[in-house]
Amino acid sequence: MLLNTEPLAADEKILKSLQLVYKGSTHSLSVSKDTHMLEGDKGYISFADINFDGLADIAITTSFGLGNLYLDYWVYDSVNNQYNFLGNFSKFTLSPADKTLSNVVKLNAVNYENYTYHWQGLSLVKQ
Repeated sequence: MLLNTEPLAADEKILKSLQLVYKGSTHSLSVSKDTHMLEGDKGYISFADINFDGLADIAITTSFGLGNLYLDYWVYDSVNNQYNFLGNFSKFTLSPADKTLSNVVKLNAVNYENYTYHWQGLSLVKQ
């Protein structure tokens, strides 16, 4: 895996894309605009199967030092051997038993919203 960045300041970079090799193919995945990383930030890349098809999907953190942890998510399409961008969401919790994803979004100091999603074919639908 290769992270493509551009310097912004002495201790800050803009994350532009990531490049990985999966199943013999190289995939270049663009990251949400204005994803800045400061030296010492603790982000991560996840290879969890978020659509429950048994194949590794990808998520990368795009928010640092904010109330909500957001990630860009890509789902692997085995028919076309490519990753499809799903979107930028607050961190998902996976529930394989009922094949749903959920997340919590902090709106302000005291208010939160809980969301649950399920898959309808290749689309993620909010319940």
